[in-house]
Amino acid sequence: MGELQKEQAAKGEAKPLPVVVKSESAGVLPIPKVLEALGGASFVVVLVIFMLIEQHEIRNRFIRLTGHGRLASVTRGSTRPRSGSAAT
Repeated sequence: MGELQKEQAAKGEAKPLPVVVKSESAGVLPIPKVLEALGGASFVVVLVIFMLIEQHEIRNRFIRLTGHGRLASVTRGSTRPRSGSAAT
């Protein structure tokens, strides 16, 4: 036993009661969790739509951010080959 327990036992104090943690009943429908999932999914959908609409602007910003001094290599890697041309 630890020193504190020995001192309490020597004084004749009552033993501490065990603590029991019970979770609240979730009910029939876990509405907050469903709303959280729907909120996250809708946020992702909005971001994807925005990125598809602004695809060229995002590409230009990426090139401007990473391509300082090496514009040719950055644009070569970020452009898609046309259907009639061969990729190098």
